[in-house]
Amino acid sequence: TQADMNLKSQELYELWDEVLNNLWGKLEKKLSEEDFSKLQDEQRTWIAEKEKSVEEAGKDVEGGSLDLMVVNMEAARITEERVYELYELFE
Repeated sequence: TQADMNLKSQELYELWDEVLNNLWGKLEKKLSEEDFSKLQDEQRTWIAEKEKSVEEAGKDVEGGSLDLMVVNMEAARITEERVYELYELFE
C-alpha cells in the first residue's frame, strides 16, 4: 500500500542518515581540526542544499498520497550520495 511505501521510504532515509552521522563522528577523529572545520562549513551548505532539493521534490505531488514517499526518497538519495563523498576522505 502507499502507507507501507511511505513508511519504508522513511526507514531508508533514516538508515542513510544514521550512516552519515556515524561517518561524521569518525571523520571528526581522523581529520585535523582545521580540515574538520572546513568540512563543517561544507556540511552546512550541503544541508541547506539538501533541504531545498527535498522541498522541490515534493512540490510536484504536494498534498498527494505520493508526497511523503517522494520527499523521503529524495532525502535518502541525496544523503546516500553524501555518505559516499565523505567516505572518500578516508582513502
